Amino acid sequence: MKHTFFKVCGSFSFSFLIIVLLASSGVAQEFRGTIAGSVSDPNGAAVAGAIITVKNTETNVTNSVTANDSGSYTLPFLLPGTYTISATGSGFKTSTRENVQIRVDDRLSIDFQLEIGTAAEVNIIADSELLDRGTVSIGTSVSQRQIEELPLAEGAPYTLATQAPGIVYTGDPN
Repeated sequence: MKHTFFKVCGSFSFSFLIIVLLASSGVAQEFRGTIAGSVSDPNGAAVAGAIITVKNTETNVTNSVTANDSGSYTLPFLLPGTYTISATGSGFKTSTRENVQIRVDDRLSIDFQLEIGTAAEVNIIADSELLDRGTVSIGTSVSQRQIEELPLAEGAPYTLATQAPGIVYTGDPN
């Protein structure tokens, strides 16, 4: 009886160990990527306190991090996609890298060498169409006099509403 008990317990322990190992390997899979690197000046000295900004161009989600005293930075847990990465420091121009692809479990190393100058830059993109986004509605008002004096089908004032700008009436007016 003792002998069978140890066989059952031994096979149970072995099966349990296999299940735990498989489960832990499945949990260890990471789908997000990481960008790390360093920021330096034209002489190769570290730029401590530089701000590194990562923007997902597909979702417009932005993450920022500050470089440490040795100029190093790490941006973990970035979803796969296309990113724009920029680095700026006090007294330096902004340096930008566009169309950086992050794939599943990527670990990219991107170093920046900042040029001396002002950080204020103006980027003008003129290839897109300009839209008036100031108003979102079109309207008209109808006075009591118009309702009384205009020839309306069956005297129904709702027919004036069908004449307003932006209205397409496809129903039967009767």
